[in-house]
Amino acid sequence: MKNEKIQWKKWNWLLYGILGFLCPPLGFALFVYFDIKDPKIARAAGIGALIPIVLPISYIFLTGFPESIGALAFLILRILWI
Repeated sequence: MKNEKIQWKKWNWLLYGILGFLCPPLGFALFVYFDIKDPKIARAAGIGALIPIVLPISYIFLTGFPESIGALAFLILRILWI
């Protein structure tokens, strides 16, 4: 029984990273909460929260800004919706 708990805690950071990816505001909140308690979980949640914000912005600038106004509007609506 104890070995199963250790195994679960070993991969717990991955679940918080996925949760941060799916809901970035929650990921940032988890980052702040776990910053002192468990830095590995905090880092995973923070990176998971940054990915859905950084990728669309980098896509907009790499593909050309005037053609990507629709993508920028989609990014703003996505951030406001969550």
